[in-house]
Amino acid sequence: MILSADLLIPKEGGYEVSKQLVKNKKVDNPVDNNLSKYEVGGNTAKENVSLLNDSAEKIAKNTDIFLRDLVHIQSVAKQVSSLNRYEQITEGVLNSDNFDALQKRQLPLAISKLQKARNVKLN
Repeated sequence: MILSADLLIPKEGGYEVSKQLVKNKKVDNPVDNNLSKYEVGGNTAKENVSLLNDSAEKIAKNTDIFLRDLVHIQSVAKQVSSLNRYEQITEGVLNSDNFDALQKRQLPLAISKLQKARNVKLN
């Protein structure tokens, strides 16, 4: 591989070349074709889970959410009538007297992660 690099400096809404750092330098970039030498994944697919119907342990195993947070989130979710939005759980956490200030900051972040997880459904 042949490498060239320039130093850029900001100038009136764009950039301008200040100086050339490297010009036409040959760099060895060997590629090993043996796939066993590369990490290509964890070999464990994440299972689809339901926030209301699966255990907190199963959800924790299939997400990156702490078990203790899931226990709290599930307890609030099960108290919401006609649950159809994650925001309802967040509102329940924020309006609850059962959580301290730290939990009221952390649990909404965990709820947001659950909402973004492709393998987690409310029901």
